[in-house]
Amino acid sequence: MNIDVPPLALDPSSIVEIAEIKSGDVDKEGIPPSRETIEQPGKVMRIGSMIKQLLEEVRQANLDEASRVRLSEIYSISIEELAATLSPDLAEELRRMSPPFEDGVPSESELRVAQAQLVG
Repeated sequence: MNIDVPPLALDPSSIVEIAEIKSGDVDKEGIPPSRETIEQPGKVMRIGSMIKQLLEEVRQANLDEASRVRLSEIYSISIEELAATLSPDLAEELRRMSPPFEDGVPSESELRVAQAQLVG
C-alpha cells in the first residue's frame, strides 16, 4: 500500500530553540537539573494546612479590624516563608501571583480571596 504524504511545511515562528546546556549545568548522570524545585516540602505542607485552616476561620467568623490586620500579617509572612522553600523562579512566580495588600486594613473579602488564591 502506497500513501502519498505531502511535504511538511514548517512555519519559522513555530520552531522552538533549545537552550545550549553547558557541561556544568548537568548532574553526574548528565541530566540537566530542574529549575523548579521545592527544597522543604514538609514546610510547604504545614504552611498550606495553616492557611487552609485560617481560610475556614475567616469564612465562619466576622473579623474586627485587629483580626484583619493580624491575618494580613500572617498572609505576608506565609508568602515569604513559602518563597524561601522554593527555587528562585518559583519564588518569583509566587510573589507575582500574591501581591501585597494595598495600604490600610484589608476587608474580610480581600482576605478570603487572597487566602483562597494561595490555597487553591
